Amino acid sequence: MTVLWDKIKKNIVQSLNEAIDKTEELTSVGRIKLEILQHEHQLDEQFTTLGKYIYKHSKKDPEILKGDKKLQDLKKAIDKLEKELSKKEKELGRIREEDGIDFD
Repeated sequence: MTVLWDKIKKNIVQSLNEAIDKTEELTSVGRIKLEILQHEHQLDEQFTTLGKYIYKHSKKDPEILKGDKKLQDLKKAIDKLEKELSKKEKELGRIREEDGIDFD
């Protein structure tokens, strides 16, 4: 009986050790994936900051975009979106004034 118990005990300990090793491995992989996502998010934020910086400077000095069709097209698209946004904000303001509704 003790031999059987020793075999069962040995198998349980071995299985637990394997489970612990696998858990540690998966935790490590998960941590690395999270760090990758954090870096990708930070990178996206920097690209956004760069884009805003270039766009603001292109309003002061349009020569910045000269010769680059892609940048010119992006600027035109942003200009169009800004105009649409301004129209919608004015429309919302008009409704707010006329109906006395506070949307905030």
